[in-house]
Formats: sequence, structure tokens, C-alpha cells
Amino acid sequence: MNQLAIDFRDAGIRTARDHAEAESPGWTALALGYLKEFCCYNQEFLAEDVREYALSRGFKTPSGVSSRCWGGVMQAGARKGLIRKAGARAVRNAKAHLCYATLWQTL
Repeated sequence: MNQLAIDFRDAGIRTARDHAEAESPGWTALALGYLKEFCCYNQEFLAEDVREYALSRGFKTPSGVSSRCWGGVMQAGARKGLIRKAGARAVRNAKAHLCYATLWQTL
């Protein structure tokens, strides 16, 4: 991936995360808590798995905010040494047309 593509990707992740945080202050820290909890029981997963886990416990993405805001949570988890990239896997989300997303591994 070239640097320009990485810059646009990272800018998009920041924008989605910042929007979630603006709509629900503290949302990112709470989402990171769900990621930590999820890592206790799962070795490999996609961000959508963590998002579904949090949703099943009543934690929602703020209204009007893209679920892509979870990308910032996953990156924060990687920076904190909770997870690392382990490849890619097709997503289950039908709206994503089986595109590939990062497969994460618990450390």
C-alpha cells in the first residue's frame, strides 16, 4: 500500500473515531474495554466480531456514526499491545460484499 493510501485510510479512521467521541464522550475508552474483555475469550477475530460482542452487551455505536469507528479502537488495541494483525479474512457483513478486513490476534 502506498503512503497516500495509508494517509487517507488513517484520516478516515480518525474521523470516524472522533465523530463517535463527539457524539458520545468516553465512547472510545468504553469500546476499548469491550475489546480487552473480548480478547480474554478469543484468539483470532475481526473488528466486526468485537462490535457484535459489545452490541450483545448493550453497547452501541452512537446514533448517526459509522460502525467504521471501531477501526480506531482496533488500532488503539494494537498500540497498547493487546492485539496484532494476523492477516485478512472475508467479513460476514452482507453489505460489505465479502470484502476482506484485518484479522486480529490476541497477544
